[in-house]
Amino acid sequence: MDYFDIVKRALKVTWKYKVLWVLGFFVGGGVGGSTGGSSNYNSTFNSGSGSAPDAGTTQAFESFGRWADANNAMLFAILGLLILLLIVFWIFSVAAQGGLIHLVNEAEENREVRLRDGWRVGFSRWGRTFMVQFVVGLPIIAMVVAIIAIFGASLVGFGSSDAGAAGGFAGLCCGLPMLSIALIVFSYLLGIVANLALRYGVLQDVTFGQALARGWSDLTSKRGAFVFMLVMIIPSIIYGAISGVIALMFVVPAVLLIAAGSVITGAGIIVLFAFVMMIPGAAYGTFVSSAWTIFFRRMNGMERQPEVREAAPVRGDLLPPPPVPPAPQPPYAPAPPQTFVPGPPAPPAPPAAPEPPADV
Repeated sequence: MDYFDIVKRALKVTWKYKVLWVLGFFVGGGVGGSTGGSSNYNSTFNSGSGSAPDAGTTQAFESFGRWADANNAMLFAILGLLILLLIVFWIFSVAAQGGLIHLVNEAEENREVRLRDGWRVGFSRWGRTFMVQFVVGLPIIAMVVAIIAIFGASLVGFGSSDAGAAGGFAGLCCGLPMLSIALIVFSYLLGIVANLALRYGVLQDVTFGQALARGWSDLTSKRGAFVFMLVMIIPSIIYGAISGVIALMFVVPAVLLIAAGSVITGAGIIVLFAFVMMIPGAAYGTFVSSAWTIFFRRMNGMERQPEVREAAPVRGDLLPPPPVPPAPQPPYAPAPPQTFVPGPPAPPAPPAAPEPPADV
């Protein structure tokens, strides 16, 4: 299987059908589109955390605290509205994943790509898509909780006896790194299973349990899914690097303005950065989903076969008629010998009539 040809085909589909970006906007947050530059964001914010805030920053936060105390009702209303918007966005993001898979499949079948069809299929497969993500996410959540628990127990151990300090040191040096590596590996493997299971549920209309079983079988039977995941790391690194450069152009001035006391201006720049990243995030989310859908089609032999055109009939009046072969002559046969057979004897002539007497 030509994996890089799948990537090129996904880029063509993403660029040709820009209506898919609407669904990709909702999917972008769920496919790791914004994780590539997370380290850049954290390092940028942490770079200024070592210095104490100046008087302007302190005064700005004190002013915001006084405003929040005086407008508790408005603050809670805004917070409730934000929570409601997040819930609505999450509902649409789950539906958008199934709809985007369906529309990319329609594009590969040379059928019409209509946004309303994508939403229709996405909401009709909403429960199946949610259950696939929920089941796959449970082990990851459990491992994250275990990492937090080990980290917390290690900190508590350092403040206790010598034995507790030794246990805390062992937990931080051995248990925490090993569990973190296992979390990264399992996240990638379960991500492969989830990508395949979603496409089984949407394109082959099977239950979420059957979809997960088939996705796991594809991963363990070496059907190329793991290799394709490694190939997809390359565009994710490229997208992360581009996102990091754009983030530095916005976040660094915002941090400097906030540190100088211009909190509102700095927050406005960060909001502007979020709006600027919507378009590339939507395009990247569309590309990732398209690539996995095209890979799924080729892995399962769902590629559309080229049409075989019959040769056009040739008009008979444009060509001379074919020569008609002469009729075969019968072989020569000699005439049979003729034998003379005498006929019957002729009857005797009747007697002549007597002549009348002459006059005297």
